[in-house]
Amino acid sequence: MELLRLSKFKLQLRALIAEVRELKEREQSTKEHHQISIQKHKKTEEEFSRIINELQKELSSSQELQRRLEIQVQYLQNENVLLDNKQKELKATIDCLLQSRDSFLSLYEDSTCEMRRSIEVRDKKLSVLSEKIQNHLSLFESIEKESISTKQVVDNVQRLVSEKEDVGIGWIEEETRPEKICLLEKKLRSNNEELRRKDTKSLSMKEGIIQNLNTEKKALFFEARALEIILQKIQEAVIHMNAEDQKAYLSVVNAQDECPTMSEERNDRSNAMVQESKEGSPASNTGQGATENTGSPLCQGPISAVKNSSQEKHNSNSSTSEASYFCFLLTSEKKELHSSIPDKIRSTHKESSLNFT
Repeated sequence: MELLRLSKFKLQLRALIAEVRELKEREQSTKEHHQISIQKHKKTEEEFSRIINELQKELSSSQELQRRLEIQVQYLQNENVLLDNKQKELKATIDCLLQSRDSFLSLYEDSTCEMRRSIEVRDKKLSVLSEKIQNHLSLFESIEKESISTKQVVDNVQRLVSEKEDVGIGWIEEETRPEKICLLEKKLRSNNEELRRKDTKSLSMKEGIIQNLNTEKKALFFEARALEIILQKIQEAVIHMNAEDQKAYLSVVNAQDECPTMSEERNDRSNAMVQESKEGSPASNTGQGATENTGSPLCQGPISAVKNSSQEKHNSNSSTSEASYFCFLLTSEKKELHSSIPDKIRSTHKESSLNFT
């Protein structure tokens, strides 16, 4: 029994030893496996920590980049706002410039139309003045013929008086001498009265012509002064003109090349008429003075139109080449007026003195 128990105990002991060995082997294998897993876990933790560090670095860099991008976006937004403001200002300035250009072009077109109308009116008035000059020339020719006829009548009367005096000397002793002398005296008185009547008529006509010339002289001096003011205003407008206005003005002037040719033809016609009037007789000069006196009040309408157009140009800072051309025309007309006035007055005084003698 004891042997059996001992054998059983040995068997149990062996079985326990084998189990302990198995347990030790298992424990060792589990320890190895656990160490391996711990090493793997450490490696994974190191990798994850490295990845986390990299991700943190990337996150910080991305945040810095985002911050920079936000700063740039804000800067661009500010620049965009400034550009919008500048664009609005530029649009406003462009609109103002376009409005000023349109106003300048409209004013310039109005002024050119008024100048053309004034030129046409002046041409018509020149034709009317030429007709009036011809009429006055014919009138003065008729006056000269009448004066010649009156001189012939006076010569005939003087010859008759001398003949009658000779006949009266021969008929002193005759009885009818007093009656014939009375008749001759009556005829002489009637002839003298007729001559006085004609002289007073011619004197009144010449006084009227002289008064017309004086009024014409005053009107021409006022007109010359107005032309000087217009010249000064046009020159100031040319001096104070902007570059854009000059460009617009030149574009309009290039489109209107016919206006200077019309003004040149008008100037040539006026110069030819003035030359013909200067080469004519003193009576023609006086006739021209009277006709110009009648025409000078009519010219006040175009002169006022030209003055208004020059004021509008000055207010809009507008004129270059055509303005200078009109300045030249106005100065030439002013010089012709100043030169023609004294000649007319001297010719009328000479004619009046000759007729008085």
